[in-house]
Amino acid sequence: MNSLRKYRVIAAIVFMLLPAEGYAMENNAPWKSMKLVGEGKLSFLFWDIYYARLYSADGRYQEQAYPLALELTYLRDFTKQQLVEETAKQWKKLGFEDETKTQTWLSRLSELWPDVEEKQSITLYIDNQNRSFFYFNAELLGQIDDAEFSQAFLAIWLSEDTSAPEVRKKLIASL
Repeated sequence: MNSLRKYRVIAAIVFMLLPAEGYAMENNAPWKSMKLVGEGKLSFLFWDIYYARLYSADGRYQEQAYPLALELTYLRDFTKQQLVEETAKQWKKLGFEDETKTQTWLSRLSELWPDVEEKQSITLYIDNQNRSFFYFNAELLGQIDDAEFSQAFLAIWLSEDTSAPEVRKKLIASL
């Protein structure tokens, strides 16, 4: 009887923990419950750079409608410094001129982002409060609580002035 009671207690503990684990897994990748809007691959000459996917609650892209997620799966290895430098370059092309603000953002990205290897992903998830959360292979890296940052970062891919207009069209499912 004593061993039967012990098994019941263990079973009850396991049962109580299962929902918590499932919840934690879902929170590690909140975009996984969202609908795919579009996807596209960025290539330069004969090099594949990354594969991008855009997610929204209803599977449609509407500017400044959140939650929204942009998942980038890299097709080559990059250091975090290369990723940060490319982000700075893209912001400059898009005309973001507030040097103090962009330097603050770039510094934060340098703290958050790791080096990436082929087939690894960095995902930006923007919640209903316009907070930006970065994930590396579905594990939370950290967040940036600046609505202006969210817009600036998404602009790299979703602005009409993006340097990758074909990828933009595929991401927002525009024919």
